[in-house]
Amino acid sequence: MFLAVVLMLSLLMTGCGSSTGTTESTTAQSQTQASQTTEAAKAEPDEIRIFYGTAGVKIPEGVKLDDNPFINKIAELANVKFTEVTVPEYTDFQTKFNLMISSGDVPDFVHCWFPNDVNSHGAAGAFVELSDIISNSPVLSKMYTKQMIELSKDDQEKIYALRSLGSQDPMSNVVRMDLIKEINNGEIPTTPDGWYDVFKKQKEKYPDSVPYSSAGGVWPLEIFFRAYGVDVNANGVNWQYTGGKIISGFEASMCKDAVVFHKKLYDEGLLDKTFVTNKIQDFLDRKANKKLIIAPNGLLSVIAYIKYYVTNNVEGAIIVPGAQPKVDDPRVADSNVYSPLSPVAAGATAHCAAISASTKNKEAVVRLIEVLLSDEVRVLSSWGREGIEYTVGNGQKKLTDKAPETAYRIIYGTILQQGNEEQMKAGLEEKLQAVDPSIREEYAASFNKGIKTAFDQAAKVPLNPINYITLSLDTVTRLKEANELSKSIVVKAIIGEISMEEYDAQVSDYIKKYQFITDEYNSKLEATKAKLK
Repeated sequence: MFLAVVLMLSLLMTGCGSSTGTTESTTAQSQTQASQTTEAAKAEPDEIRIFYGTAGVKIPEGVKLDDNPFINKIAELANVKFTEVTVPEYTDFQTKFNLMISSGDVPDFVHCWFPNDVNSHGAAGAFVELSDIISNSPVLSKMYTKQMIELSKDDQEKIYALRSLGSQDPMSNVVRMDLIKEINNGEIPTTPDGWYDVFKKQKEKYPDSVPYSSAGGVWPLEIFFRAYGVDVNANGVNWQYTGGKIISGFEASMCKDAVVFHKKLYDEGLLDKTFVTNKIQDFLDRKANKKLIIAPNGLLSVIAYIKYYVTNNVEGAIIVPGAQPKVDDPRVADSNVYSPLSPVAAGATAHCAAISASTKNKEAVVRLIEVLLSDEVRVLSSWGREGIEYTVGNGQKKLTDKAPETAYRIIYGTILQQGNEEQMKAGLEEKLQAVDPSIREEYAASFNKGIKTAFDQAAKVPLNPINYITLSLDTVTRLKEANELSKSIVVKAIIGEISMEEYDAQVSDYIKKYQFITDEYNSKLEATKAKLK
């Protein structure tokens, strides 16, 4: 099944947790959850404090994140009372999380997208180790398989961060199919050189257009870095698993080629001249007003853009999921270009939940986690409330006109069930309603073709071990420092602030300076690979 739902965050970034995979519910599991909920309802609600994030989902004015129909229903199902609800602003979330940890006053339940941080702080005593809780819970033990549990463990074989179930959100790109039809006979390029030719044709026909852009720096230039087998994203140049070992992305065989390719785009005016200083609003402006033809996003995000272009009155815009391009060179492996689906949320930005080590109501927090993983919350966060946000006819759910008013409900599915099947169905139905009925069927057909391509590419590659390695807290801190420096080196080379010879020298110094990060990754590699078997 590969229909998808919309997260407002996805309009802006590949996700903060861009995590992948799929899970399957069973009737027995739903019955177990329902039974536990009924039993819990007989007792007085337990009082707990919670800390959670919106993942950047836009919250309508007037909506209270500590008191709304959806969080109240979740509390009812778990038979808990939230005495304190902390929901930091998305842009300030990491800071607030760090302050919470340093204060020592950790709420009973914590949701975030920093599983490595949670595991590190958990080892230091901030959070409860979850192995026994998972195995003793009739709900969690059914949902989290042995492999999923193994993939969630840190290097000490402990679990403090309960990772979200994997989502069906393979890597893709937002492509303006209307422009592709107009200037390239409807053929979406599959190589960097192919896209270069399309950019040239577009610029020739529309001199004021901006074929390719960024929201500031290297993000989101990842499309063509990945095409050359280099893992680059908003963080910078990342470490990556290549040729059986972990290396810095700067050591990838064609990293310099990727930089040279972007420099060519920049020099010829095909890459936005202001990409370094752009803000998110500038990036959105290029999409709405400057005919930006391709941008990186998961399928969840691509669906968001169906309605985005309609809302912004971009006449004739047809948005489809576009294939991830790949350079035609034997040095570049599929595994460094495409991203696999994972049974459990992967990577350092995976959504996760944790239980405070100081909680006095551990059982209540476990009930809350079980409810967040339930079928009822899956439907609630995706479709809303029956009779209000959706109706049922002939066994099929259909969104009502009121559904968009409570689109923020998706955040409660994002916590532990991001990208599930119900979200996918609801998302595509909602966004296609914004399309002109006369082209809706054709639009849907093109969209589904792109969706199939995204899933086919994801199926080409195995799970990536680097996504399941937990670095020490000190190394995580230095990794962030390294990422910032990597962005500076790449950007300066692209805009010509440093020569390619200077680029070579700075990359050489970088690799030597941060060799200890490479070494720690590789010291933990074999044990992690064993978990993937």
